[in-house]
Amino acid sequence: MPVLLLGVVSVTFLVIVMLLFSRLPSHALRRMTFWFLAALTGAAILFSVLTGRWGLAVAIGFGVVSALVGRSRRAHRQDQARDDPSRGAHSTTNSLSLAEARDILGVSEQADRDEIESAFRRLIQKMHPDHGGTDWMAARLSDARRVLIDHINKG
Repeated sequence: MPVLLLGVVSVTFLVIVMLLFSRLPSHALRRMTFWFLAALTGAAILFSVLTGRWGLAVAIGFGVVSALVGRSRRAHRQDQARDDPSRGAHSTTNSLSLAEARDILGVSEQADRDEIESAFRRLIQKMHPDHGGTDWMAARLSDARRVLIDHINKG
């Protein structure tokens, strides 16, 4: 019964945390998820040791910790690349896919130049830093417009 209660409390905590942080940017969510899983792994190892299941503790330790270290290094490299000042203050990503650009602007696959420009203007008025938005979001909208317009010009 205590194990079931611990599981219910853990799942409830996870749901609450995910709801509270659902508005964070994706890189912040990845970092938060990494640290949450690291803490959960530590708790699982501690529980295994305290109950005398040394083999399970070692298996969890080697398997999960090695995976977390690899992910941490990749995330650190991505953070360094994103925070590199040589990329400019308004750069977001080097390669935004067409689907991501359409999602950002909220246009369909058949959208023409006028629809893309209209969606961009409508969103940039709301998301511009001078109107309460962020530099990151304004840059993201600009990148999405650029990707879609470039795709139309090539096609």
